[in-house]
Amino acid sequence: MAKPLDSREHAKALATLAEKRLASLVEVTHALVAVSEPDALLNRLIDTAISLVHADSGFLILFPPGAPADRPPRDLDVRVARNFDRETLSSDAFAVSRGIIERVIRTKSPVLVEDAQREHGLAGRESIMLYNVRAAIAAPLLANDQLAGLIYLDNRLLSNAFTREDLTIVTALANVTATLLERARAFATIESLNVELRARLATIVEQEAKLRHAEKLAAVGRLAAGVAHEINNPLSVIQGSIELLLPRVAENETRDDLLSMKRETAQIARIVAALLDYSRPRRLSRAPVDLRDFLIEVADPGRFGIEGLVVDAPPGVDVLIDVAAMRQVVDNLIRNAVDAILGTPKIEVRVDLLEYEMARRVAELVAPARRTVVCDELALAARWVVVRVVDNGAGIEAANLERIFEPFFTTKVVGRGTGLGLAISREIVRAHGGMLEVASEVGRGTTFLLFLRGDEPCEPS
Repeated sequence: MAKPLDSREHAKALATLAEKRLASLVEVTHALVAVSEPDALLNRLIDTAISLVHADSGFLILFPPGAPADRPPRDLDVRVARNFDRETLSSDAFAVSRGIIERVIRTKSPVLVEDAQREHGLAGRESIMLYNVRAAIAAPLLANDQLAGLIYLDNRLLSNAFTREDLTIVTALANVTATLLERARAFATIESLNVELRARLATIVEQEAKLRHAEKLAAVGRLAAGVAHEINNPLSVIQGSIELLLPRVAENETRDDLLSMKRETAQIARIVAALLDYSRPRRLSRAPVDLRDFLIEVADPGRFGIEGLVVDAPPGVDVLIDVAAMRQVVDNLIRNAVDAILGTPKIEVRVDLLEYEMARRVAELVAPARRTVVCDELALAARWVVVRVVDNGAGIEAANLERIFEPFFTTKVVGRGTGLGLAISREIVRAHGGMLEVASEVGRGTTFLLFLRGDEPCEPS
């Protein structure tokens, strides 16, 4: 027969047990600190708590930010549950503990129920009898004195199964968990702010690059204007001299040389005109024009000496344009398409009305600060069209595609282009409040997209 422990031995045994439990609590706390994922943290907490106090079941709930401070929210967020079947959780998961939850929320203090079958307010409840709850513990998850949630544990075999020491252990675990959850949320907020900051920095870098590019183009424009003016005066003298000499020279090599000089000086004059055209601000004289009639006139196959040029545009679509300036744009796009085709040319000039969502996106790209202004959706959609100039040429390499609108950039052979046509065309379109873009694939042809407003833009409120 085993010898009963005297009071000293009993006290020593209890002290040893307490030390072991304290050591376990410290070890678990260190382990919890190392867990970075909130869901993993909550799972570890509930398993540890059940193990340390020898509970039969338990669950952990979190409260949404801004939840009432004196009563549980209508829909409680069960994040972790142990030994509760799915049907129970979906029907009356909190029927067992509603009174306990309310008490924890009201007092923001841990609750120990030593005998649920006898305690006032719990005894006789249908749920207590149904689930045979004998003892329970609930502890709040407090972060900066704000109730973030709580942990609930119960025992269904023994009354007085939990002690004050068990309550202290569960409360300590809850406090550590609340602090770690708050830290995780803070880290998540910081990371979100970092992502936003990185995005803003990227935008700033992009805007600075665009600004530097714009300043470079402005400097090029000023230089071009200065050079053009310096060249223009002596060029006019040379051209005038050639015109005076030609009638005096008979048909011989000298006359041929003069005609060659006339052709080349005419080319120089065109380059000078392009330089001046690019460098000086445009003054547009816009008027409503039927887009289909305008394109049929400009894209006349006879003007370009080809047959495979067609216009596909709906009638009755008016645009507000400077006819001469926009003729220069469309003419340049078609001539570039003709130059890009090695075989039989096939060029289509197609007009489409933009759906509302695409029209809205184009409007924001053209003028981000204005956004969608105060037009109704159907009116806004009707205000935008896209003119596509599609060819069956060799396409444009990706490296060149990024530079195609830069002034003086050209892939044509010397003497076939100045590299100013597309740069000038884009500036004309921008002056109209529109947008000129390009899409191309090597071996599949090129498409220029000209976005234009249908009429005067409505004004913001």
